[in-house]
Amino acid sequence: MKFPNNAKLAVRVYITTEWDSGATNYDSLQEPDHKAVGPNLAWDRANLYQLSFSGQYTFTVGVYRAMEMTDKYGIVGSVAADGGAVAAFPDLHGELHKKGWEIMARNWDHHYSPWTYKPGDEQVAELKRVNDAIKQVTGANAYGWLSAGGNGSASWMKLLADSGFLYTTDLMGDDIPYGLKFGDKMLVAIPHRQYSCNDFHNFLRTGGISARTVNMAYDYFCETFTHFYETVENQGWPVTMLYGIHPYWSCWPDRIKFHDKAMAFMKGFKDVWFVRHNDLAKYWKDTYLS
Repeated sequence: MKFPNNAKLAVRVYITTEWDSGATNYDSLQEPDHKAVGPNLAWDRANLYQLSFSGQYTFTVGVYRAMEMTDKYGIVGSVAADGGAVAAFPDLHGELHKKGWEIMARNWDHHYSPWTYKPGDEQVAELKRVNDAIKQVTGANAYGWLSAGGNGSASWMKLLADSGFLYTTDLMGDDIPYGLKFGDKMLVAIPHRQYSCNDFHNFLRTGGISARTVNMAYDYFCETFTHFYETVENQGWPVTMLYGIHPYWSCWPDRIKFHDKAMAFMKGFKDVWFVRHNDLAKYWKDTYLS
């Protein structure tokens, strides 16, 4: 197995654009009955502090800082976009698309997974709703899907395959892509290995109780990247690696320098393939799954 130009690592950079329609009770919104946790956490009560953090900041400041940084290093990747975010900010997603970014489909609302609270026909409708929002911006159907938190289901993946999607990134069963067969349909699984590679885990220490500084996060990332790279040299075949950017988390004035340093570090390696999810899925399907 190999990547184009014998690259050792396929690095998938992604930017999230998350959308919350109102409530942001993380402990209950994925549950079918949306039970409240505590007296002040009614599931339908908007948490404005959380909304301004994970929603507003992304679109007023965060994404633009992320774009400036990726532009600086000539990197394009995939936008992990909630359907509601694409519908609310079509011009922003259109700008990303024109720069070459893939718009990857996610939930309509980041904290409501459709397979946990909707019957099958409504799941189909929700998938179409998300895909239609993306198609309005890009002129084409979405290629792939990432559930919020990578929290997918077998029935949802079958629906993706039946609906013509190329890939899902809800699984972590390997270091490289692999195929999922649903009858005569093939869905490429691209591992969403996020626990050591995305910005949340670069900045958070064990348990999430304290945060690293930019320099500490950079050192942690460099160690992680080096381990990925050395693994390939030792085992003799390539692997994929995720580089996640949550604009509301790592694009603050005091954190954006992390991405500057980390991208410069990665760009120092000549045998690294910076690739969009859809291009990786196409390559893998055509080369190894056909």
